[in-house]
Amino acid sequence: MDAHSPRTSPDLRRGADQIAPDCAGQNFYAIDRGLRDLLAHYLTPDDFRRLEPHFDRLGALAGGRLDELARLADKHGCRLHTHLGETKDEDDYCLHHFGCRPVDYLEELGWLQDRVWLAHGVHFNDAEVARLGRHRLGVCHCPTSNMVLASGMCRTKELEAAGVAVGLGVDGSASNDNSNLMEGVRHALMLSRLSYGAANVTHLDALRWATEGSARCLGRDDIGAIAVGKQADLALFTLDELRFSGAGDPIAGLVLCGAHRADRVMIGGTWRVVDGAPLGVDVARLRHEHGEAAKRFLHNW
Repeated sequence: MDAHSPRTSPDLRRGADQIAPDCAGQNFYAIDRGLRDLLAHYLTPDDFRRLEPHFDRLGALAGGRLDELARLADKHGCRLHTHLGETKDEDDYCLHHFGCRPVDYLEELGWLQDRVWLAHGVHFNDAEVARLGRHRLGVCHCPTSNMVLASGMCRTKELEAAGVAVGLGVDGSASNDNSNLMEGVRHALMLSRLSYGAANVTHLDALRWATEGSARCLGRDDIGAIAVGKQADLALFTLDELRFSGAGDPIAGLVLCGAHRADRVMIGGTWRVVDGAPLGVDVARLRHEHGEAAKRFLHNW
């Protein structure tokens, strides 16, 4: 798997406002020590492009910890990631606690830079879209999650026109029950057509966001396209299901007819999925263990 690994910072809120339990995050000294250990024993400096100090929501770091994360990222050459502009209550929270909107707060603490990528980006005004573009940030559109939670619609076309790298993601399992990126491509196309008109958004736009745009969000120039010099990452789909019958354009058919299961997946020149199944994974055992963990979680919630 080609993974970008987050080091998650703590949620400083308490009570009803707290999203993540204390055990889900690390303090900044632990993150710093962990990054140094990885560099000393396991990773090269170039690998640090794939490590990201991360927190889920802006309010989680009330008290000025964002600037500490920015300094850690500068020190270790990491990228930075957070969810931003997902819900209107985030705007209200920031205005109440910080006296400014979320994008203003990011700028105050040194996060408006080209090594930062944001998830969601639903509630940005025109001036904020322009600022994000000037600083060359990335925004990962999560259409399925945003529909499940009725959060709103990412302004994909305006962000891209302003110079923002627009990618696609699935968010987390709490707001997306199958984490299927091909489904996300289809949802991104349909949502964007609702906003911008059918003639102004094509399946190629949605696929570009999922591939080239997502690579730009991650700061990667070695993935995101099938080209000489790029990493050999391929997802292959069969078109023999009835849903694809009559599709004149096979690429459009993948999106519009609802492809959802890759037959073959290659990552870095190695086959990782064959005949629709991940290699080296006992799927039955994994499902059992996951089901038992879910039962324990629901029992203890």
